[in-house]
Amino acid sequence: MDATMLNLFMPLALFLGTALIMVVGTLLMKHETDRSHR
Repeated sequence: MDATMLNLFMPLALFLGTALIMVVGTLLMKHETDRSHR
């Protein structure tokens, strides 16, 4: 793997990981609120 490619890939992976955690977190929160309302 190239050093320049790694430099491009690392921030992207970090961004994708953060976005994924945010999406999963919001889905879990939504699920919890839906269940507590019923």
